[in-house]
Amino acid sequence: MKLLVVDNGTSYLQALLKLLAPHEVTVVPWTKFLPKDAESSDTVILSGGHSLTVTGHDQEYQDELGFIRETRLPVIGICLGFELIAHAFGANLRLLEAKEKGVIKLRFMQPHPLFLGVPEAEVFESHRWVVKNVPKPLVGLATSKDGYEIIAHESKPIFGFQFHPEMFPEKTVGAKIMHNCLSLIEAETAARK
Repeated sequence: MKLLVVDNGTSYLQALLKLLAPHEVTVVPWTKFLPKDAESSDTVILSGGHSLTVTGHDQEYQDELGFIRETRLPVIGICLGFELIAHAFGANLRLLEAKEKGVIKLRFMQPHPLFLGVPEAEVFESHRWVVKNVPKPLVGLATSKDGYEIIAHESKPIFGFQFHPEMFPEKTVGAKIMHNCLSLIEAETAARK
């Protein structure tokens, strides 16, 4: 698959590229991203980042937010990318008192193809913002003690992971969930052709 990674300033870019190694990956910095950049890609991945919060920066993130709302392409958001997806569809982001960093327990809310072969287990987080409500057209698929960890669009192939699937793949289930997500997208894309 051809993947476009919109780098929102993640500290974990190399780990993300390693996770995506079986695919053809192009990276574009978020400050240079235009929706037309995605036209030749099969899936767009919005990375994590820490330079600007999503809340209060709609102008700076207008290209990504508009793309999320309008695209028919599959989109996967990681950490800040998850927050962009949530914000684009009207979810409120809430600031935690302290940064959540480390391995946390994931709880699945319902069966889903993302969780095939995945025990309820742990993922790695590094964030200060959480989503406590998921308005339509989003649905919540997994939570942690802080809030939603996985969201999806009810009718489009758009998925958000609040955690970092690229980190500690040998100790956590994040990488397996990411691989399941890419396989699901690939199968659905092939079925539409």
